[in-house]
Amino acid sequence: MRIGEQEQYSRLNNVEIRGVPCTEGESCLQIVQDMGKKVGCPIIASDMNIVHRVPAKNKTTHIIASFCSRSKKTEFASKARKARMTTGMIGFKEKSDEPVFVNDHLTPENK
Repeated sequence: MRIGEQEQYSRLNNVEIRGVPCTEGESCLQIVQDMGKKVGCPIIASDMNIVHRVPAKNKTTHIIASFCSRSKKTEFASKARKARMTTGMIGFKEKSDEPVFVNDHLTPENK
């Protein structure tokens, strides 16, 4: 297996969430839990390995959510995509109609 393939394989349980405004003192885990609740996929802390922000080219940093199981990740991603989430749906009052995108966490080579 090549290094690029190994790197992509290590991201199979991850999703990348784009479009969520960054706020001081936020909990990325709570944001993912709020999204899950809204789309009918309840998420508890033990469902997650880690949830954090990563730098992005634009001003809004992305959230990487690493799930413990691939089935939970797939369920969350599928339901979140179908719901066509907006920032207002997860409690943001300003710019409440901005879209929130949930995608597989791809390596730069696979984007």
